Amino acid sequence: MFYVFNMMMPCVLITLVALLGFYVPSDSGEKVTMGITTLLSMTVFLMLVTESMPPSSENLPLIGLYYGMTIAIVTGSTAMTVLTLNIHHKGMHGKAPPKWVKKVCFGILTKILCMRLDFIEEPDMNIVPCLHPQQRTYDEKIASENGGINSSPRFAKKLSNLGNNVSNSSTGNYDNFEKQFIKVLQKVYQTIEKNEIRLVEQDRREQIKLEWQNVALVVDRLLLLIFMMVTCGVTMGVLLSSQKGPDG
Repeated sequence: MFYVFNMMMPCVLITLVALLGFYVPSDSGEKVTMGITTLLSMTVFLMLVTESMPPSSENLPLIGLYYGMTIAIVTGSTAMTVLTLNIHHKGMHGKAPPKWVKKVCFGILTKILCMRLDFIEEPDMNIVPCLHPQQRTYDEKIASENGGINSSPRFAKKLSNLGNNVSNSSTGNYDNFEKQFIKVLQKVYQTIEKNEIRLVEQDRREQIKLEWQNVALVVDRLLLLIFMMVTCGVTMGVLLSSQKGPDG
């Protein structure tokens, strides 16, 4: 019991603290730091254990074996933390997760791990009529035929009324006013279309970023469960081996 409470129990607690690094939010920036700190603590405890045991090259003590396995577990958890951080920030590139990743993480693992994730609605890509190059070329062709302005439902009625009013006048001032006003409307329309395209692209990138963050969250929770089971299995195996040792 002396070795259990003074050597194994601190090792188990430090390992559990290291595994809780999977539960720390990725945006906090402390996941890798927490893993490295616990790894250094385990190394210090291992040095204390080796100093208290007589050197022997024939048999490896169970406490030394247990510390070596727990250090390997903490090292693996720190490496997996780096992997989840990479997944978390993968959405910055604007590339959506593959379909099989979404199916496995959002369709299967979330149900097994009893997780509820937050999603945003997909942006409507049809709200911008000038997204496709062919449509944009066609609109520019129509615009050249209609005096230099794109044929938009938002301005069609106003421009038709303006054209009727100007056609009734015979002075050149109204003709100049028509040209200037159409140019202004064209610039306003182009500005609105650019803003719509920018907003749609921004919403799309935000959705992709959130999807990758949810994937990283699911992977974190899965690795936490796996490493917890491995830690409990190693601890129980060492305890059972220590109890069977004197009998053998």
